[in-house]
Amino acid sequence: MQTTVSDELVSLIVFGFNQADIIDRSITAAFAQTYPNLEIVLSDNCSDDGTFDVMRRMAKAYDGPHRIRLNRNLRNLGFIGHVNKAFELCSGVLIVYNPGDDISDPERASTLYDAFKVDRPLLVHSDAVEMDADGTLTDDVYSPKD
Repeated sequence: MQTTVSDELVSLIVFGFNQADIIDRSITAAFAQTYPNLEIVLSDNCSDDGTFDVMRRMAKAYDGPHRIRLNRNLRNLGFIGHVNKAFELCSGVLIVYNPGDDISDPERASTLYDAFKVDRPLLVHSDAVEMDADGTLTDDVYSPKD
Protein backbone atom coordinates (compact mmCIF):
# COMPACT_ATOMS: atom_id res chain seq x y z
CA MET A 1 0.00 0.00 0.00
CA GLN A 2 1.42 3.38 -0.97
CA THR A 3 1.45 6.08 1.69
CA THR A 4 -0.05 9.44 0.84
CA VAL A 5 0.91 12.75 2.42
CA SER A 6 -2.21 12.82 4.61
CA ASP A 7 -1.57 9.32 5.99
CA GLU A 8 1.45 10.24 8.07
CA LEU A 9 1.44 12.61 11.00
CA VAL A 10 4.07 15.36 11.01
CA SER A 11 4.91 17.33 14.16
CA LEU A 12 5.95 20.99 14.15
CA ILE A 13 7.32 22.42 17.39
CA VAL A 14 7.33 26.14 18.14
CA PHE A 15 9.96 26.58 20.86
CA GLY A 16 9.58 29.59 23.12
CA PHE A 17 11.66 31.26 25.79
CA ASN A 18 11.09 34.87 26.82
CA GLN A 19 9.71 35.87 23.41
CA ALA A 20 6.32 37.26 24.42
CA ASP A 21 6.70 40.24 22.09
CA ILE A 22 7.38 38.22 18.94
CA ILE A 23 6.22 34.61 19.30
CA ASP A 24 2.69 35.30 18.08
CA ARG A 25 4.00 35.69 14.53
CA SER A 26 5.77 32.34 14.72
CA ILE A 27 2.64 30.64 16.05
CA THR A 28 0.43 32.27 13.41
CA ALA A 29 2.77 30.92 10.71
CA ALA A 30 2.67 27.46 12.29
CA PHE A 31 -1.13 27.53 12.31
CA ALA A 32 -1.08 28.49 8.59
CA GLN A 33 0.80 25.34 7.50
CA THR A 34 -0.81 23.59 4.55
CA TYR A 35 0.28 20.06 5.47
CA PRO A 36 -3.04 18.28 6.18
CA ASN A 37 -2.02 15.90 9.00
CA LEU A 38 -0.07 18.18 11.32
CA GLU A 39 0.43 18.24 15.07
CA ILE A 40 1.68 21.58 16.39
CA VAL A 41 3.46 21.56 19.74
CA LEU A 42 3.77 24.93 21.44
CA SER A 43 6.50 24.48 24.03
CA ASP A 44 7.70 27.08 26.52
CA ASN A 45 10.89 26.67 28.56
CA CYS A 46 9.70 28.35 31.79
CA SER A 47 9.60 31.90 30.44
CA ASP A 48 8.99 34.71 32.90
CA ASP A 49 7.73 37.30 30.41
CA GLY A 50 4.32 36.00 29.34
CA THR A 51 5.44 33.83 26.41
CA PHE A 52 3.41 30.88 27.70
CA ASP A 53 0.36 33.13 28.14
CA VAL A 54 0.58 34.06 24.44
CA MET A 55 0.88 30.37 23.52
CA ARG A 56 -2.07 29.40 25.70
CA ARG A 57 -4.27 32.24 24.40
CA MET A 58 -3.51 31.43 20.77
CA ALA A 59 -3.97 27.67 21.27
CA LYS A 60 -7.35 28.28 22.90
CA ALA A 61 -8.49 30.59 20.08
CA TYR A 62 -7.27 28.30 17.28
CA ASP A 63 -10.06 26.66 15.27
CA GLY A 64 -8.13 25.25 12.33
CA PRO A 65 -7.49 21.70 11.14
CA HIS A 66 -4.24 20.98 13.01
CA ARG A 67 -3.90 19.25 16.37
CA ILE A 68 -2.45 21.58 18.99
CA ARG A 69 -0.45 20.46 22.03
CA LEU A 70 0.63 22.92 24.69
CA ASN A 71 3.61 22.43 27.00
CA ARG A 72 5.21 24.56 29.68
CA ASN A 73 8.30 23.32 31.46
CA LEU A 74 8.00 23.91 35.21
CA ARG A 75 11.70 24.78 35.33
CA ASN A 76 14.10 25.91 32.65
CA LEU A 77 15.62 22.77 31.13
CA GLY A 78 18.28 24.57 29.10
CA PHE A 79 18.38 24.41 25.32
CA ILE A 80 19.03 20.68 24.83
CA GLY A 81 16.76 19.69 27.71
CA HIS A 82 13.94 21.72 26.17
CA VAL A 83 14.51 20.18 22.74
CA ASN A 84 14.53 16.66 24.22
CA LYS A 85 11.36 17.29 26.24
CA ALA A 86 9.51 18.74 23.25
CA PHE A 87 10.60 15.88 20.99
CA GLU A 88 9.16 13.42 23.55
CA LEU A 89 5.79 15.13 23.14
CA CYS A 90 5.73 14.59 19.38
CA SER A 91 3.90 11.74 17.68
CA GLY A 92 4.82 12.48 14.06
CA VAL A 93 7.13 10.54 11.73
CA LEU A 94 8.92 13.85 11.07
CA ILE A 95 9.59 16.69 13.50
CA VAL A 96 9.87 20.23 12.14
CA TYR A 97 11.99 22.41 14.44
CA ASN A 98 10.73 25.99 14.67
CA PRO A 99 12.31 28.45 17.14
CA GLY A 100 10.02 31.18 18.44
CA ASP A 101 11.74 33.86 16.37
CA ASP A 102 11.28 31.96 13.08
CA ILE A 103 8.35 32.48 10.74
CA SER A 104 7.72 29.41 8.61
CA ASP A 105 6.51 29.59 5.04
CA PRO A 106 3.02 27.97 4.82
CA GLU A 107 4.43 25.13 2.68
CA ARG A 108 7.36 24.37 5.02
CA ALA A 109 6.00 21.19 6.63
CA SER A 110 4.71 19.89 3.28
CA THR A 111 7.99 20.59 1.51
CA LEU A 112 10.06 18.97 4.27
CA TYR A 113 7.77 15.93 4.34
CA ASP A 114 8.05 15.54 0.56
CA ALA A 115 11.85 15.47 0.90
CA PHE A 116 11.69 13.16 3.92
CA LYS A 117 9.34 10.55 2.45
CA VAL A 118 11.70 9.67 -0.41
CA ASP A 119 14.29 7.78 1.66
CA ARG A 120 13.57 8.88 5.27
CA PRO A 121 16.90 10.52 6.20
CA LEU A 122 17.66 11.40 9.80
CA LEU A 123 17.71 15.12 8.99
CA VAL A 124 16.04 17.34 6.39
CA HIS A 125 17.04 21.01 6.31
CA SER A 126 15.30 23.97 4.70
CA ASP A 127 16.63 27.32 3.56
CA ALA A 128 16.33 30.28 5.89
CA VAL A 129 15.63 33.82 4.70
CA GLU A 130 16.79 36.49 7.10
CA MET A 131 14.44 39.28 8.12
CA ASP A 132 14.94 42.50 10.00
CA ALA A 133 13.38 43.36 13.36
CA ASP A 134 10.25 44.67 11.62
CA GLY A 135 9.72 41.35 9.81
CA THR A 136 10.84 42.59 6.40
CA LEU A 137 12.66 39.90 4.43
CA THR A 138 16.23 40.71 3.44
CA ASP A 139 18.18 39.34 0.49
CA ASP A 140 20.22 37.06 2.80
CA VAL A 141 19.39 33.37 2.31
CA TYR A 142 21.06 30.64 4.31
CA SER A 143 20.96 27.34 2.48
CA PRO A 144 22.31 23.86 3.21
CA LYS A 145 23.75 24.05 -0.32
CA ASP A 146 26.12 26.78 0.98
